[in-house]
Amino acid sequence: MINEFKSKEVNETKNPESNHQAEIKAEKSSPLSEIKNFWKDTFSKISDEFKSDILNGDQNTGNEKQSISNDIKKNSTAEINEVSNSKEYYDDNGELYRIGDSLKPNTTSEINGYKYNTDNQGRVISAEGKLQLRENDRKTISDSRSTVAHGEMKETDDRGHLIGDRFNGDNSLENLVPMDLKLNRGDYAKLEGTLAKAVSDGADVYYKVEPVYNSKNAFRPDEFRVSYSINGEKEIVVFKNGGN
Repeated sequence: MINEFKSKEVNETKNPESNHQAEIKAEKSSPLSEIKNFWKDTFSKISDEFKSDILNGDQNTGNEKQSISNDIKKNSTAEINEVSNSKEYYDDNGELYRIGDSLKPNTTSEINGYKYNTDNQGRVISAEGKLQLRENDRKTISDSRSTVAHGEMKETDDRGHLIGDRFNGDNSLENLVPMDLKLNRGDYAKLEGTLAKAVSDGADVYYKVEPVYNSKNAFRPDEFRVSYSINGEKEIVVFKNGGN
């Protein structure tokens, strides 16, 4: 009887433990996908609440973010402009000739083998040198119309090269001026074609162009005085900058 009682008691006490262990094991064996889904749902709710605060409920949060964004844009633009306006340019000989969008006044510089002179306002008053033909592809003009003309560019103007691109003339400020498009693409281009043929045929061609400004403060030339020589034979041509 006693043995039977103990046996029955043991069986009865073991069964709950066995069931409890089974319950624990079932909890521990939850699929990994269920855990992932739990956290995914949790974060999704947080994200949705945050979006709702910005778009609908908490206007201050949205305004603060917009204000921060605007401040970043303003500061970035200011820094870019500051860098652009203080960038330094050096010529073939390592001499400083330009700072930002302005050429140094009363300066002689050499770029791509050509010599440039500026007056006391930083305007180019002459560009000259022995012509050479460009060997690489045509270059893209790097300076804007506003930079080249200092605000004086007419709608009928091009950014005209003093030393032609075909002669490896530079594509930036010291070699560009506001030039009437009919002149730039007409008579000026024809003269360049004549000189290019002479260079191609083996002639020594020396070229000099002098922009003339009738107004003290003007950056748009009124005319161009061109002197050139082919194998020592000199010629002088004056081009009016149409559209004045």
